[in-house]
Amino acid sequence: MGIYRGPNTIKDGLVFGYDTNYGVADVNTSTRYYLGRPTTNLGPSSLADWGTEGTAVRILTAEVYKHQPVYNCRTAIGEAWKGIDKTIPGLRTAGGSGNVTMSVMVRNMTTVDVPLSAYMGHDFSSTYTVPANGVWNKYQWTVNISAMGNDYVEMRPNTGITTSYLQMTMPQVEVNVGSIATPFTEGTRTVTASLIDLKKSTSIDLSNVSFDSTGQPEFDGTDDYIDLGNLSVIRLGKNFTIEALVRPEQDKWMYFFWKGYGSNNSLAWGRHSNGNWFFSTMVGGSYYNINMGTAVVNEYCHLSATYDGINIRLYENGVHKTTSGATHDMMTSNASLGIGGPDRYWNGKIPIVKIYNKVLTPTEITQNFNAQKSRFGL
Repeated sequence: MGIYRGPNTIKDGLVFGYDTNYGVADVNTSTRYYLGRPTTNLGPSSLADWGTEGTAVRILTAEVYKHQPVYNCRTAIGEAWKGIDKTIPGLRTAGGSGNVTMSVMVRNMTTVDVPLSAYMGHDFSSTYTVPANGVWNKYQWTVNISAMGNDYVEMRPNTGITTSYLQMTMPQVEVNVGSIATPFTEGTRTVTASLIDLKKSTSIDLSNVSFDSTGQPEFDGTDDYIDLGNLSVIRLGKNFTIEALVRPEQDKWMYFFWKGYGSNNSLAWGRHSNGNWFFSTMVGGSYYNINMGTAVVNEYCHLSATYDGINIRLYENGVHKTTSGATHDMMTSNASLGIGGPDRYWNGKIPIVKIYNKVLTPTEITQNFNAQKSRFGL
């Protein structure tokens, strides 16, 4: 059985890997291995724990959506400003001077379109029209904390008919996640529970990583990195393969992969100041560099490096580019491994990294590239 997303990718020999990209069209949906940006749902995760203002209605149904209870909801008839509400103490202070984002999954099973609005510390003009198509969609609202007069939030499904409802579930209130809600969580999604190693053998800590407006991890070129500790398989002197999907977003010398930085036995892989991709090892203060191809800014590239104990082979977008024999003893295993830094910090995206304890064949490397190229426009 496959253990990670992507069709027909190689599993044998995989000892570490991650894949941060969402696997579906909308960024609000988590995947098996990327659960979403670290966040805390400050509101009750079930509508059972929300209130109803006036004669607004919230009725539990027999249905569930993604293991969460579904409720029939509507505002008070003739009073569209009275809906499903909650006061969340400390909401305005939880995010400092940032913003608050509220989201909920909604489905319209009626025969007419229904307006859906919200209150978040103040009234504001963000009314959605929920189509009568029976499809679940996430609706969300974001306001600046500075504009909020209180910690009171409310969702307003205005059907206007006593026996007509919108189905709703998975409410979420979070701070400082930008203008796009993250995938639903019932409590807190920590920095070590957001991105899961494809082998589930290594903890991936995202506390030193930034996130873009869609909740994807990104490296801002100043201080972002992922420290993976010591993975002894990455030892030049052993057979291994490193695979990465990267996008440089600055014209500079920077690393997307490193091991043992600052020691006399190290490895670095990235974009050189001359605009080429480079793979470099250093032993006892002596560098051994391999350059290939052009690292085009703002374009994704699939890169692979194999070492069989004698030769280093580099591949770009599934195509073998160069082979170089090692001219000296290679690095030891007693050094930490990281992604995105340090020092020459990566500026851009690194959505996929995989490490194998064997040398992938050219056919297997091409297979891995083909499995990912449509996702990244390669």
